[in-house]
Amino acid sequence: MITSAAAIPLAGAQLSTRGRPEGPSAVLSLAVRPAFKDGGGHKRDVSERTPVPVAPPFKEYKATISYVVDPLPDLRILRLALPEPVRFVPGQFAQVILDGQPRPSSFSIASSPANDREIELGFKIIGPNTNLLKRMRKGDTLTLRAPLGRFTFTAEDGDIVCLTGGIGITPFMSMARFIHDKKLPNKCLVIYSAKTRGDLVYFDELERLSREHQAIQVYATLTGQLPDEWEGGTSRIDAEMIREQVPDFLKRTYYVCGPKLFIDAMIEQVRSLGVPDERIKKEVW
Repeated sequence: MITSAAAIPLAGAQLSTRGRPEGPSAVLSLAVRPAFKDGGGHKRDVSERTPVPVAPPFKEYKATISYVVDPLPDLRILRLALPEPVRFVPGQFAQVILDGQPRPSSFSIASSPANDREIELGFKIIGPNTNLLKRMRKGDTLTLRAPLGRFTFTAEDGDIVCLTGGIGITPFMSMARFIHDKKLPNKCLVIYSAKTRGDLVYFDELERLSREHQAIQVYATLTGQLPDEWEGGTSRIDAEMIREQVPDFLKRTYYVCGPKLFIDAMIEQVRSLGVPDERIKKEVW
């Protein structure tokens, strides 16, 4: 996912800032609380076994491309090997600095903080910088600035629902992978919308994560052509769909990622369920 500027926040909803460098004072430090209440009101210890990292100030790294895949003609996934460990919190983003380009590009981090020597980025090919990245190959190097951003998940957020479409899935891959890697008790439901089955980037991996760790669930809905024997949703994400898929919807924290029109629509639907703004976090492209 690529962004170029911060968006104007809706009243009350928590907004991540994107598209500009941030200094140490602009990075949110997040400490882990010892417990949170589950759906039955019981405290669940999450810090003793698996502390969630605190977001540090960003650094610049000379990164080497270690893996390249193009799941769709206009999408690319890169894994970048780093010369030293990087500490970040799920949901944060990185900036790629390319020689000869006046501005860096910002991409959500898709990898888990559990793997601190590699960063994975997924993005659409939509401008000069991403077209340059499209031509890069395994072994090429670039400058990476990370971590950045306040759109973050920590164990203290409790059980969560992630609402997204298309390549907006990338920060939620970081969250789901981290919950899986650390076997966190936080329930994570990803509600993922796309036009076709082929547009559901990372869907197969999400299904695998859900089989391996019961706290992770994924529900996909298609708004275009349906494949044979499709068992998921067949409409856009709305309040009714959320209510059906999330029995404890009033107790969850909601994360929303995508373009502004999608963000606005999702926040309206979540608010209509009676979810307070302090339990809604958003990341605007």
